[in-house]
Amino acid sequence: VLLVFMGVCGSLFGGEKSRLDLWPSSSVNAEDIVVLEPIIVTAEMWNEFGLQSLLQTTVIDQQTLSDSRVLNVNDFDFLSPSLSHVDLGNPIESYPIIRGIGSTYNIGEFSVGLFTDGVYHWADHFYSQDQLDLERVDVIKGPQTTLFGKSTIGGAIHVVTQKPTMVPEFRSETILGERHLFHQQVIANIPDAKDGVAIRAAFQHKEFDGFYHNDYLAMARDDEALDHVRLKSLWEVNEKLEMIATVSYRILDAGSYAYHQVADDRDFVGESYDQNFPSRAEIGVFKASLHGRLVIGETMTVRSITSSSFVDQEDTADLDYTTTIASLANPAADVRFRRTNLRNDFFQDLRLNYDSGDRVQWLTGFSLSSLSDELDQRVSFDSPVSLPGPLPTLADREALTISSYGQLDWEVGERITLSPALRYDRENRYLTDRVALDNEGRSFDLVSPTVGLSFEISPRSLAYARFSSGARSGGLNVGGFQSFGRENFLNYEIGWNRQFMDKRAGIKSAVFWTDLNGRQANQFDTTSFTEYIVDQGSVRVFGAELESFVEVSEELRLSGSASFLNAKFREYSAIAVGPVGPGEFSFDGNRVPYVPDYELLFTANYRKVLGVEKSFFARADFRYTGKLFWDEFNLASRKSFPLVGFQAGVQFGPMKISGFIENVFDQAYFTNYVPTFRFPLSASALGVNGNPRFIGARLSLLF
Repeated sequence: VLLVFMGVCGSLFGGEKSRLDLWPSSSVNAEDIVVLEPIIVTAEMWNEFGLQSLLQTTVIDQQTLSDSRVLNVNDFDFLSPSLSHVDLGNPIESYPIIRGIGSTYNIGEFSVGLFTDGVYHWADHFYSQDQLDLERVDVIKGPQTTLFGKSTIGGAIHVVTQKPTMVPEFRSETILGERHLFHQQVIANIPDAKDGVAIRAAFQHKEFDGFYHNDYLAMARDDEALDHVRLKSLWEVNEKLEMIATVSYRILDAGSYAYHQVADDRDFVGESYDQNFPSRAEIGVFKASLHGRLVIGETMTVRSITSSSFVDQEDTADLDYTTTIASLANPAADVRFRRTNLRNDFFQDLRLNYDSGDRVQWLTGFSLSSLSDELDQRVSFDSPVSLPGPLPTLADREALTISSYGQLDWEVGERITLSPALRYDRENRYLTDRVALDNEGRSFDLVSPTVGLSFEISPRSLAYARFSSGARSGGLNVGGFQSFGRENFLNYEIGWNRQFMDKRAGIKSAVFWTDLNGRQANQFDTTSFTEYIVDQGSVRVFGAELESFVEVSEELRLSGSASFLNAKFREYSAIAVGPVGPGEFSFDGNRVPYVPDYELLFTANYRKVLGVEKSFFARADFRYTGKLFWDEFNLASRKSFPLVGFQAGVQFGPMKISGFIENVFDQAYFTNYVPTFRFPLSASALGVNGNPRFIGARLSLLF
């Protein structure tokens, strides 16, 4: 049926027979290619993703990142359909959802993988933190377990930082805003072309008083102070071999987990409240990596990535919930929470790419990743006299994964390309409970096959179909909670891409279907304040996406997208605490929490040349998010709401000055919500406000 559909489309849109621009040419250094939008996508990206993943990728280039004031991963929601985040109200934790699939971390894992320069992040504690010196961001939608690994059932977000070059460069950017925002970035690129060596240094410092304030305790709830430095060195040994070494360090001191008491309401957007419990997070992250690329002959390229990082985190909270256990009128009677987390990880990836320059391209690779994690979590009750809390959670967690994978792109016909891929993961997990003096270990074997078929309808039109299957390993819970099993998935997708008007307009569409079995979800135990993972049965996600753009003139470019999601539990029954107390409940047919039923995005980008090295630019972003539910019972919900952002400025030679407004109409909304029955210690529901209207200015200098 699909081939008949493609044949009909070919008769309607067919044209001259030639390789579609989506295809890379025969050499890594050959001319660039284009995917849907007029964004440069090099043959090197094929080496990273392969054809099938490129077809599902939204590429956010450096100009877009700058024009839309994208500073952290959460901001990508404005630029890519079917992408959203669960924001816990702090600058260190934000959980991504792509196409209705996402979850909180499981010993350092998301359902959507985050990669920086090809390096996997184990649920990096700086996931939502400000990015520094970016080249582009790739949002890859749909399961990517074959090339990226088990933590990419929903998709992957690949952040690419600027590499050193042989061109001298100095760049400075200062952002000032309300609530004493000061954000400074300085980047310098120092080359030595004679010896083939270049060094790129990037630094950022941020201070911010926060959006919300606890009036009773006279302190901010979401302030932050950040310092981040990164050094990159490039050594072009010869024409065939290059190496890049990177070291970075980030330290953050910020308010976190900014929940506050709100009135129960089954359908609301959000309000502003002053009372909330104060908490702090102090985190330091050190990372080091080594990238190498070797070209062998005219057809092969070897890429190697070695990386290691160390995370030191401490969370403290003074929890004031109810008059029974705590009281805002008596700060001496409260619940105190403290958690320290030391994490060390290692990542190695070795990949071989082959491009015959004819009909066959393939890649194969091997990877190894390990994680060690020390957790110390304690809760105490302080009243007029100090009372002991529940037993502390003291645990050591380890994970080791060895993987091999491969992918082939084979032109089986003049217009048809077959793309099979396969990955195998062997994962071992260990947990040592230092309170119960108990040790556990589990092993998992995961096989992830993918088969893709693409048909070139015309030089500017392509249709594709894709099937993928795989799993995410199970694991071990801390605090004595039962271990959980693997999460399996089946995914089907068909899509069509088309360019018009000499590449000045384009459409990109997809319809997809994903079945999850053994869905892993995060739960919170209110007696021990411990998070653990449970099996939530089976889930089915059906959805569709449509992206389009048109260059109306040389000055004006419009783009928009729409995504529709229907994510529901197929079979899920559990003993849980409900609105009327504990019991056994069936959630069959209920909507999956935190997944909006639709999203609409629209962007207008205007740039007018005023003279030699002079220009005016303006950009407006609109996002309309559909309704979602906060709990499996589908009782508490957030209705649909819009957000609007605007930026405008002028550029004179190396200097660019602009002003921006975020959340122009000061729309109130919640980014997270916990119903009362989910947290009995609280007299009311707990919510996290989204950011209100914010006004600022930025000054950029580039030499």
